[in-house]
Amino acid sequence: MIAFEKTPFYLRLILPVLWYGFIFFLTELPLASGNRTRDAISDVVYKNAPADIDLFVIIERINFVFRSSAHFFMFGIQSILIYFLFKPDFNFNKTIYLLVAFVAIGILGGLDEFHQSFVPGRVPRIIDVCIDISGAFFLLYSALWLKYRYIQASS
Repeated sequence: MIAFEKTPFYLRLILPVLWYGFIFFLTELPLASGNRTRDAISDVVYKNAPADIDLFVIIERINFVFRSSAHFFMFGIQSILIYFLFKPDFNFNKTIYLLVAFVAIGILGGLDEFHQSFVPGRVPRIIDVCIDISGAFFLLYSALWLKYRYIQASS
């Protein structure tokens, strides 16, 4: 059985800090701007799609799904690391820990969007913060459910 509660505090603290640093780093990259990802998707779609359909809408939708998935996943992992920081045994028994994780993701997502307002080619969007929070909700509950199923299977 995995003993999560034996993980030292400094490790539980450094993991979410490093992960958010990684998110901050990705926000700074010019290659991660919406225009750059749209251009990369356009190159692939124009090479592989039939010429008789309107590709603009398809490219915009693929770009939205790609960028939203990145927010969903990155901040979902961040929420798991924040929950683990405050609840090292990683068992669900207090709603306050979930609330702290979701509020922290709301704040960190807002800070990420604020940071994007200073990066050339990037635009802050409220919808991204909502996607961050929904990713936090889904991935954190999924991780807690998997831990619960693991405990049930091993007993």
